[in-house]
Amino acid sequence: MEADVLDTLRRAGAPPEFAYAYKKTGLLSLGGDMSLWPKDRRKEWEAAVAEYHLIERARAEGGPKPKGWNTEIPELLISDFSEEDFAHVRACLKAMASVEESRPMKLAARIELAAAAMTTACEHAFESAHAAGSPERAEYLYDKAEELVVRRARELYAQGPAQ
Repeated sequence: MEADVLDTLRRAGAPPEFAYAYKKTGLLSLGGDMSLWPKDRRKEWEAAVAEYHLIERARAEGGPKPKGWNTEIPELLISDFSEEDFAHVRACLKAMASVEESRPMKLAARIELAAAAMTTACEHAFESAHAAGSPERAEYLYDKAEELVVRRARELYAQGPAQ
């Protein structure tokens, strides 16, 4: 059904942010009166439309991104993530694969590994705030890093196995 709705929106010439918001929220508005919608649902729709515009702006302003790297997370799109950074990530994953070949990891071990990786990202964000002379932002950046790791993990999972 979702594919049919999206196709209908496209054929009707609806703005692409409406299709994005529909996919994100399950709500459908064609620019009509949303005053009868519950306030939380209206906010959800408006946030999805705003996110679409952030993504598009980040893509336009963000410059080149690594080949094969695919995200719609605005905060990551505007980051300075380079081809070299992506190669470093791939090298780490390759090293992990060679370790795992000796003995496949159990779920608990994978969770521990993921938690350790998340911890290093969050610690780096926290320390970056102090290094930049903004210790008052340290907790916010720690929380933001944690949120981004989880959002990116969900996004990667939705994208399916790496090629």
